[in-house]
Amino acid sequence: MQAQRTPSETLPLLRIAWPLVMASLLSMGISITDVVMSAWLGPLQLAAGAAMSDFYSVVYYLALGVIAALSPIIGQALGAGDRRTVRRATQQAFWVVALLCLPGVLIIGHSAWFLSLLQVKAEIIQAGIPYARMMALYFCFMLLAMVWHYFLSAHKQTAVIFRAMLAILPLNALCNYLFMYGFWGVPALGLAGIGFASVVCATTLFAALTVYVLRHRQYHRYRLDKGLLRFDGTQFAALFRIGLPIGMINLAELGVFLLATVIMGAISVEVLAAHTIAIRMAGVIYALPLGLAQAAAVRVAWSVGAKDAPAVWAAGRSACALALGLGLAYLILLTLFSEAIAGLFLQGQGGMDETLALAQRFLILLALAQPLACLGTVAGGLLRGCKDTRVPMVITLVCYWGLGFATAMVLAFGLGYGGTGIWIGLALGDALVGIMLSLRLNRYRRQLKLPDAGALVLKG
Repeated sequence: MQAQRTPSETLPLLRIAWPLVMASLLSMGISITDVVMSAWLGPLQLAAGAAMSDFYSVVYYLALGVIAALSPIIGQALGAGDRRTVRRATQQAFWVVALLCLPGVLIIGHSAWFLSLLQVKAEIIQAGIPYARMMALYFCFMLLAMVWHYFLSAHKQTAVIFRAMLAILPLNALCNYLFMYGFWGVPALGLAGIGFASVVCATTLFAALTVYVLRHRQYHRYRLDKGLLRFDGTQFAALFRIGLPIGMINLAELGVFLLATVIMGAISVEVLAAHTIAIRMAGVIYALPLGLAQAAAVRVAWSVGAKDAPAVWAAGRSACALALGLGLAYLILLTLFSEAIAGLFLQGQGGMDETLALAQRFLILLALAQPLACLGTVAGGLLRGCKDTRVPMVITLVCYWGLGFATAMVLAFGLGYGGTGIWIGLALGDALVGIMLSLRLNRYRRQLKLPDAGALVLKG
């Protein structure tokens, strides 16, 4: 019976996943638009925007993890037919955003002080201060919008998220131009204008999703306005208990690549340029397994809530099979076309032979890790759907930092492999995370039992 159910999960997974994949790519497009348009202002503004954006990302993705816990909580509640938990968890997510905004705004608003500790040049910091203040506001409105993102994802309404992001992309470019240079009585704000454009877009996204949810008949049954100001300690604590480890996972993944970028810059300009190409490509290909992982988390959460063990692992097997297939496709394509991909980034630039060779090597190392990396991303999503986040957090920290990064340092500086050594360490960390999360997932599979009436027992 279980073997027959597995294929039926593939299409439902893909229906949920593809809009999330496209939304991730559109979000990346917005970031690229900001980078390109900040370059129009000059190299100093480009560097300042990049430095402030990287610092902002660390704070944002840590906080976002807490909000991300909303998806499995709602998913399991929907599977169990528990409307009250859906309402209370959603309402408490807004309480959590309010709490997170206090330290978030202070930290991002004072990012100049933190960057000075990292020895970033003073002129770059000064140029980025107005932009950082705008990004502090953006932080709040983006977290508010993400509450609805995870609410809608848990309801499998991911196409709504895609359509919203599709509208935001051109709006962002238009607002960037308007506030950078000033038109129709609007003052020219320069780099701060790009930050203000982000605030406008995040506010618009939050408002649009709010109107959609409150007006959609499907969600009237939750009466989300009922008891909105009532504090629910149980759901509030659950968001932090499940979500804070997700935030730490985000921080571990983001942090190791950001630090690797800093170290690459200390080796040579050519190594940093090649690393930048590989990192940009990694970001593009990550959108697919990430969307699949989010879809798998939703499918599993519904099945866990319904106490339907066969459905849990039908979704799990389908998701893992898709992840492995995707990883193998990445392995083949990146290996075969590594030189062509690197060449696309360096079009029309002479004297870049060393950078091209290094980028090709880094892309091949990225490719070698993809089967296990994609599997690990999806396994993490499946575990998240089971509300298992603390052990995956420990696994991620140990594999990326205790093993992967340590190996990178030994190879790069102890054995003289330079940037190649760092990428071997990064690829090793990715592969180890994939292996360990898959083993963790397999532990759940062995401990699933089906007593009376197909009840689901999960031993954590």
